[in-house]
Amino acid sequence: MPPGAGRAAAVIPRSALLVDPAASRADRAEALADPRVTDLLLGLGELYAYGGGSPADGILVEFPAPPVSSYGGRGWDCSGWVVACLVHLEILPPTHPDVASAWMADHWDEVRVEDARLGDVVCYGANDRVTHVGLVVVPGLVLESGGGDRTTHGDHPGAGVRCQPWGYRGVVRIVRSPPSG
Repeated sequence: MPPGAGRAAAVIPRSALLVDPAASRADRAEALADPRVTDLLLGLGELYAYGGGSPADGILVEFPAPPVSSYGGRGWDCSGWVVACLVHLEILPPTHPDVASAWMADHWDEVRVEDARLGDVVCYGANDRVTHVGLVVVPGLVLESGGGDRTTHGDHPGAGVRCQPWGYRGVVRIVRSPPSG
């Protein structure tokens, strides 16, 4: 679906985000066999820092070690984590512009819940306003950097990269980066 076409003004109902447990187990097992996914999971627990992360961080030897944010802290913010992961997964080139969560939601192709796959981006918020993003690892699960805000600069142990059920908060839409190249 083209960006902006046919968007609902509200969040996706939680009931639409339910995943068949048997299929989900098989998807998780397959995803965990992918070494790129294993690399992403190594980021679990890394700290949140507002302004942290860029596309180029996805190709660093140290990935997923947290970068220094534009505000001096060390860690990942939600969009920085997602774009670096997309580069690491070779979905985006490392030269892709650094983009915020709302930009992804507004400019990338919307996908149906049932078509979501590794590398798609879940956009969170309310009333069609996107305020947060997470990366689909398998249908039903996202890796996201959260729990912080504009004042968090790698200094809050409860904020960072974590794995969540994708419906843990209001999902506005799920998007996929257009093919690069």
